[in-house]
Amino acid sequence: MMRTAIEIVEALLHGLRTKDPGIAPLAPDVVLEGAPSPGRLVGAEVAAFLSQLSPLVDAIRVERHIVEGPYVATMLALDTAAGRVSAFVCFRLSNGLIKEIQPFYGVGDIR
Repeated sequence: MMRTAIEIVEALLHGLRTKDPGIAPLAPDVVLEGAPSPGRLVGAEVAAFLSQLSPLVDAIRVERHIVEGPYVATMLALDTAAGRVSAFVCFRLSNGLIKEIQPFYGVGDIR
């Protein structure tokens, strides 16, 4: 049974929550571009970055997912030792895998 777009994105978020980002359904050529990553990351670089990020995240609270075609836009809050960080992340999916991740961050609480 094929997972829905939201289930695919939630699998990545679950991996970050449980400190096991390796369970994320990433395409081998996945691209992550946007802060806080150091520029454009591709493939294994994305997995390595998520592995470095996950220990810094205490909790993730999803406000909403918006699905349009192969895109999922997710508004969420990351609780870290440094405080709460609001984020909007645009994911592009293909064949049940995450192909692109583009995060946008702010500081403050999502209401």
